[in-house]
Amino acid sequence: MVMGGHERGATMRQNANKWKDLARQVMNDGGSSYMNLKAFVEQVDISSTPEKVVMTSSNEGKDLEAELECIL
Repeated sequence: MVMGGHERGATMRQNANKWKDLARQVMNDGGSSYMNLKAFVEQVDISSTPEKVVMTSSNEGKDLEAELECIL
């Protein structure tokens, strides 16, 4: 055995299993990491729509609108 059969090895295996279970919980539907990742992806999706583009000047805005029209 890699960790040995003594108390330290048993404690390490218990801790590894505990962290494995916690990692699975947070990645399941409704888990904190799942929800954070989902919110991030939704925010990126929302911010990438043409309606949300912030224009810094009128010339840049016109150029960007023309480019977006070509894409869409």
